[in-house]
Amino acid sequence: MPYSMQAIADYSMSSSTARACRRLLFTHCDSSIADSGRYHADRLWGAGSCCLIKLDGTFFCLTARHVLDNNKIDYDNLQNESPLWVWRNSQSPPQELHDILFPKYLWNIGGLINEAGWNFVDFSDVVLIEMFPPFPLMQPDMFFEMSHSDENIVKKEEFYAGQFLSVSGYPFKMNNYTFD
Repeated sequence: MPYSMQAIADYSMSSSTARACRRLLFTHCDSSIADSGRYHADRLWGAGSCCLIKLDGTFFCLTARHVLDNNKIDYDNLQNESPLWVWRNSQSPPQELHDILFPKYLWNIGGLINEAGWNFVDFSDVVLIEMFPPFPLMQPDMFFEMSHSDENIVKKEEFYAGQFLSVSGYPFKMNNYTFD
């Protein structure tokens, strides 16, 4: 029995894949921690999304470099100690500080992927953001669990014409926000 596109879309939106997608919240501080004595965010703005990944107990956000560039993130001279936030849970907005994941390192992995011989797609725009670990009882609810083996990675040869592909993210028009 064929499924309707609406049924397929509904199923996709409730899938673990879609729920591993997170909105990025970009922050701006008028003063540094050194000046104010504490971290705070004066403003939130921007648009962007990422996929939350857990690799060997560490959380990462996989996103596009152009998302960070479009939101004026200067990698070499960060304006503040935490230029972006990620919601810990997939469907509930943050209620307290523990509901937010904070970035630790930014890895420009696009060049590394191309060096590994995966040159059938341009990966130069790929960025991986390592997150500080959440408290033990405050683990995210949905994410991609990965291991160092490549057994779960879809190989180039496994893609075929007519294959159904579901892509998750937040459309720019529905994701852009400004807040003072």
